[in-house]
This record gives sequence, C-alpha cells and structure tokens, in this order.
Amino acid sequence: MMTSTDNLVMDDDGSYMLKHKTQKGKDGDCVKCGQNPKSQELTIKDNELDVQMVGSVIENHLNKYPNHKSMLPNWCDECGALIDYKIKIKDDRN
Repeated sequence: MMTSTDNLVMDDDGSYMLKHKTQKGKDGDCVKCGQNPKSQELTIKDNELDVQMVGSVIENHLNKYPNHKSMLPNWCDECGALIDYKIKIKDDRN
C-alpha cells in the first residue's frame, strides 16, 4: 500500500515513475544543476538546519573512513541545493 509520502506517481498507462521525472516535476528545475525543490526535498545551503546536517554527515563519514582526508559539500551556485560531496583520500605512499 502506498502512502502520501511515496515518491511515485502513476502514469496514464498504469506504470509508475518517480515524481521528479514527470513533466510536472520538470517545471521549476534549476538550469544549472537540474534539481527541483517542487518535486523533491532538497538540502539547501541557506537553511541552517540543512547546513548542520551536512556538517554531521561529514563528521560521521570522516570518522567512519579514516583514509579519507577531507570532504567538501558541492553546492549549486544558482539555487543553493546540495549536489554531492568531493572527497580527498589520504595518500600514504611516501
């Protein structure tokens, strides 16, 4: 049974697709990163709680993977959404 929080919509032919891949989901897409706050929840650079969550994710990740030197969030310059993370790996070759 689907709930209202599911990320699926039924197409005219009875098939299901992700909300953000529908034509309605395309309206409001960021021209730079393609993300859309209307069709999915985004992590936004200007939202203090989102920035705290990103900091917590980075801290947990660096503690879990000690061979990772640093982790940098990659934010969209246009809409401020989190795109991905850039990770530097320690080079132990000397």
